[in-house]
Amino acid sequence: MLSCGGLIHRQARAGDAATVVTVCAGDPPAGPISGHAARLHARWGLPPVGSAAAAAMVERRRAEDRAACARLGARAIHLAVRDVIYRRTGVGGAWAVEDDAGLFAGVAGVADDLVVAVAADIDAIVADMAGPRQASPVTLYAPLGIGDHVDHHLVRRAAERAVGAASSRALPGPVVRLVYYEDYPYADDDDAVARALEIPEGAGSSVADPASGAAEAATVARTSGSPRLRPPSDRPTAWLPQPAALTAADVEAKVEAVAAYASQISSFWPDPEAMGAAVRAFAARRAGPAGGFAERLWVRA
Repeated sequence: MLSCGGLIHRQARAGDAATVVTVCAGDPPAGPISGHAARLHARWGLPPVGSAAAAAMVERRRAEDRAACARLGARAIHLAVRDVIYRRTGVGGAWAVEDDAGLFAGVAGVADDLVVAVAADIDAIVADMAGPRQASPVTLYAPLGIGDHVDHHLVRRAAERAVGAASSRALPGPVVRLVYYEDYPYADDDDAVARALEIPEGAGSSVADPASGAAEAATVARTSGSPRLRPPSDRPTAWLPQPAALTAADVEAKVEAVAAYASQISSFWPDPEAMGAAVRAFAARRAGPAGGFAERLWVRA
């Protein structure tokens, strides 16, 4: 919702409703939670730390997600993957993250087995959306990973793997187009956007499709405060920006949808009013000198 809620609302108005897949929506494990999760719980104003509080928070987040999707006219799907703050490495292993450095470790913090599992789930959802004859094209929107949150990179790599697998099948299947959205509010930092655009498709993965993993990232030059792309010496430009124009009604619907995530507002803003002002300002910034509002998407050339 933060990244492309306006586009979701625009599509719903046009009769082409979106399906929003929240990947890390699974129940936390029974028993104690990590120290970092406990610190986050305290920030969110939860009752005494423990598995019951974690389970209540996850269910609250799922309810917020359903409410936000309903406001925009989208269908909500929740996968069973746990948020990284509740995950362990292997069976009974160490906590996946113990501090903010681990939470924002980027590609390095993503486990290959999760990439494979999530890619399979995405593949099944795409096949369902394409219909029994697999004739309808599907556009899959994935995060660029701006800000380097581990779970955002998990979703990006899984989406790339799913699309790579779909395109390499010998049997007929749906045509899947992969489009990347800018992770907001991290995308408010142009340098962070530029860094995310430098990450090759399938980066850091030993399980990515070889053809997609061979893709080379463009280098990024900064001009007048905006990322501009120039190709490596022997390749065409790797990325193309695709602004999605929004109406004021789209932006207001997005603000209302984001406000549905009441438990998460404090992670970025002091109150809902500050959130609304920031979301409107960013949408105006993405529209550029022409005015109006927009969200910016990216595709590979």
